[in-house]
Amino acid sequence: MPTIQPLIPNDSATGSRYTTIDWLRHCGEIRHHTAAEVLFAIGDCGSEMYLIEEGTVDLFFAPGKKPKRLGPDELFGELAFIIGNHTRTATAVVTSPQARLRAFTQPVLNELLHSAPQEIFALVRHACAYLVDSEKDLLHQIRRQQTELELTVDYATRIREELTCYRDTGLLDVELGLLTRHGTLIYLDKLLNSHRSQGSGMALLLIELSGTDKIGKVLGIEFEEKILPWICNTLKQSVRTGDLIGRLGPDYLGVILTNADRALVTKIATTFYHQIQQQPLPLPTGSLTINLRLGAAQAQPNENAERLLQQASAALQLAPPSHHHTPPLGWHDQLIQLTTTTSCNFGK
Repeated sequence: MPTIQPLIPNDSATGSRYTTIDWLRHCGEIRHHTAAEVLFAIGDCGSEMYLIEEGTVDLFFAPGKKPKRLGPDELFGELAFIIGNHTRTATAVVTSPQARLRAFTQPVLNELLHSAPQEIFALVRHACAYLVDSEKDLLHQIRRQQTELELTVDYATRIREELTCYRDTGLLDVELGLLTRHGTLIYLDKLLNSHRSQGSGMALLLIELSGTDKIGKVLGIEFEEKILPWICNTLKQSVRTGDLIGRLGPDYLGVILTNADRALVTKIATTFYHQIQQQPLPLPTGSLTINLRLGAAQAQPNENAERLLQQASAALQLAPPSHHHTPPLGWHDQLIQLTTTTSCNFGK
């Protein structure tokens, strides 16, 4: 952040005891301002310089840079003297209840250039120091942004390599952007191992798409190319960032959830169901429908992926499909009816 200091150099050539600030008090135009007044904004054409005599003014720079507070005997806007009609790089706002400023227009500065060259030289030196500090600050920002960009590119490269590896090893369904059954079980085992001592913090939600065989026979490849991706995208919008989705079979989808209790799993299931209802499937005829069946299981300590999948599948079989009513969410010991009051979108 450039540092703006009061001008206090003595005129050694003439032996004057007056500083540049003191000398400037006899020039310019006094202006009175109140709190929140904007003196100029970023992008404005700059043609005046200011000296603060009373009060405070804040300079607001580009987003990400801290504002600079200026007080009595400090100058700002001095680049207007060096570069006439230049574009302002900050927004100046009065922050004290009252402020008294001395404004110097370009004609006044031009007159001073001829009548007081020593004092004007001090102003130029001060403005140049400001430019040097600004350049240093800009270089620092560029280096920081370059470092952040390099880290982002490196992360994107690693993710791409990882996804390529998953695709080549059969862990990722590239067309749908989901894990395959094999990939889902591998990730589920990894997460269960990492939560081995607290398995109850994980859950698996299963979704059966009943009626897809009939739709597949009618639509053929259009089901895989249009309908199934639409369903998967709707599910992605219903879960939290970081939840993993896999295709466990032609008619089955699974969601791996961490730090999830029954209430959270129910909310996600409810959100998915109601989003499906609110956005009817893009089918060519109303006679074709997809009915949902939902089941879930929470991981127990020392449980493996296959066992958790079996528990969720058993819970799924307890729940009837939706047909023309809202389906319940099946658990091994109860059915939870999905209602609109439990729907949520997790801030998306």
